[in-house]
Amino acid sequence: MWEAFVTVMGERAGRKSTEPAGPHPQINDGETLRDALAREIRTVQAGRGLDFDRFDTAELLDMAQYNLFPNVTAVVFPDVLSVVRARPGDDPDHAIMDAFVFDRLAAESEPTRPLDIALAPGADLPIGLVLSQDVGNFARAQRGLHQPGLQHLTLSAEECRIVNLHRNLERVLGISPTEMGPLMR
Repeated sequence: MWEAFVTVMGERAGRKSTEPAGPHPQINDGETLRDALAREIRTVQAGRGLDFDRFDTAELLDMAQYNLFPNVTAVVFPDVLSVVRARPGDDPDHAIMDAFVFDRLAAESEPTRPLDIALAPGADLPIGLVLSQDVGNFARAQRGLHQPGLQHLTLSAEECRIVNLHRNLERVLGISPTEMGPLMR
């Protein structure tokens, strides 16, 4: 669990996700590893001038994800906010993904100039494990949609955002699913 945490969001606990996780933090009597992770986050934030003692373990570690119609996902933790926005490209096979990451700053901190990076598809992406995997899957998934035998698309429960997006688009545009093409039936 420690190695997975460091790989995905270790910087929240003062570890670089690109380096080996090393030994997990000391687990004190009556604590779980989750409690130790929350303690590590509190320690990192205290070093940045922020007091996170008011947040319990679940509030520090359990992700809150909000999906905003039609194309924005916000992932919220007390110390960091990540926003991903999808935008259409020049044709149906191309799109743009904007990723914004906001760290909480102490009131007396001087804000720094945001980092703005444009990455080409297939580039070595320094955007974390999960987003890098997502980007790596985009082209493969899009190629799959062009297969001649594809008659319908079955989505998992985790992909309900796609279904809801199309339902809302149909409602806003005043059209039925059959007008969206054979994949949307």
